[in-house]
Amino acid sequence: MKRVSIVAVSAFCFGVLCTVEASGPSVCSSVQYETEHFNRGRPEMKKTVSSCSEIKFGVTDECDVYVGVDVALPVDADKNVDARSDVAPHVGCSYTIAEDITIDAGYIHHFYVGEKHPGSDGTTDTTGPIAICPYYAATQFDKKKDSGEVYAGVFTDFVLSPSLYCFYDFGKEEIAIEGKVSHVFDLSESVLNGLSVRLGGKIGYDKAKKPYGLKVPVSLFIHEDDGMDVKAEGYVYYSIGADMVLSIAEHIKISAGVSYEGNTASKRDMCNAYTKNNRRDAVVFRAGVACTF
Repeated sequence: MKRVSIVAVSAFCFGVLCTVEASGPSVCSSVQYETEHFNRGRPEMKKTVSSCSEIKFGVTDECDVYVGVDVALPVDADKNVDARSDVAPHVGCSYTIAEDITIDAGYIHHFYVGEKHPGSDGTTDTTGPIAICPYYAATQFDKKKDSGEVYAGVFTDFVLSPSLYCFYDFGKEEIAIEGKVSHVFDLSESVLNGLSVRLGGKIGYDKAKKPYGLKVPVSLFIHEDDGMDVKAEGYVYYSIGADMVLSIAEHIKISAGVSYEGNTASKRDMCNAYTKNNRRDAVVFRAGVACTF
């Protein structure tokens, strides 16, 4: 029921934003389907619907403030036995410090929504993946806790539109540094009016002291009552992809694309309930619709 509610709310917000007249603040909203969802290089969910809605207010010619919400929803419960919907409202401020150079900072709060994980009542078998995989054990014996993170970065309108951001999550005690580049090729004149191709890539580094902000019962391993922190090593993650984008109306675009996602993390740190084979990379297909005003 909660998943249905999230889909309904996301669809409602998208529909409302698509009907707003262009006056005053700028508004953008998008909905996208992915064959697999990666979060900073970690495969977390299969068959995911995600949405993003944001409204931006111009304070001065150089300064904007914005507020929005991102939702990631696993749509196939059978393939996502430990996944939970991530509802993440955010607020931020951007400031143009020079021509084509903007600094940006803000706060994101993650609300994890969903049913209790299988085995959280202590009935899960403690042999197999759970005995060697801290991530899997953590998700089996507790819920992901809500967490907040701050971010700061800089982006430019130079060639390849490079950007560099740093994130810190208080709940997971996680730090991530991520750089992106992208370029858009306009094919309106050569192929089809309104058609473009967007190429992009990113590379980042992530390290979390407590990936789930949880403790795993040590009794799983040494039969004691105290808990031990779930820790993970730092790793590099990367992605490269391409999207075909078609403008079908003045404010509406549809897109379809593919990307390759991967990381250098250890197999132990990447395993979870649905990637028990410790898979660390994948080819992801996606399609979506976006509107801006």
